[in-house]
Amino acid sequence: MIRELAGPYALQTCFKQMQDSLFYQTEVIQRPNEVRNWNEYALRVNQETSWQFSNGEEHDMINTFNNDGAHISIKWLIQQVTQRGLDVRHLLRVRHAATGTVHYLVVLPDGRYICNCGMPSNLGIPCRHYFRIWLDVEGLPFHISLIRPRWHQNPSNSTGAIAAVCRTHQLQPDEFRFQATVISSAFASNPLDTTSHSATPAPRTQTIPAREVFHNVQTAIRPLLAGVQTAEQVEDLVQSLADL
Repeated sequence: MIRELAGPYALQTCFKQMQDSLFYQTEVIQRPNEVRNWNEYALRVNQETSWQFSNGEEHDMINTFNNDGAHISIKWLIQQVTQRGLDVRHLLRVRHAATGTVHYLVVLPDGRYICNCGMPSNLGIPCRHYFRIWLDVEGLPFHISLIRPRWHQNPSNSTGAIAAVCRTHQLQPDEFRFQATVISSAFASNPLDTTSHSATPAPRTQTIPAREVFHNVQTAIRPLLAGVQTAEQVEDLVQSLADL
């Protein structure tokens, strides 16, 4: 599904995140019986491990999300979810097997999710923590709308009718289709954003395949080659291109 519908940048990023997801372990958090709701649970969570910026990333214009220690507070995350009237279906903890770095993910009843690493909400592409739980949680759906429309091959395509898939690559029931009513007011990649969005075109800086670059350039310069036969004409053409 990703290879068919996502653009090159999203495809490469998802592939890298899938590779990194293999180094994590998943744990489902059960709410204690005496705890009435997830807000109350969040208040009982022990002090979370702090983190620091690495390699001067706080000064970079683009966040690459390579710093696995970066996260938002689970208390703040649950508070934001419940304030928007969203229900928590699952709360999962994902831990890196080597470093012990921990991240929390909230899975909503319709299959959307929020990770406290901030990558899906900000960049609009699923993170490695999500791909880990997608492998471990049976029946968890993946839908192409989890990738923000600007990273699709055709950002204007309607994805509401496309069925989600689970780990076994089987189509999910109708309740796991992201209906247009769900994603029209907010990006599926960021359930916390309740503002209205229209599909944005892919950025002009988006990476495209080398073959497409070659053919586009060849098409553009072909008229310039008409009548070029001698070495002197070739030199003049090359000089003209250099002057441009």
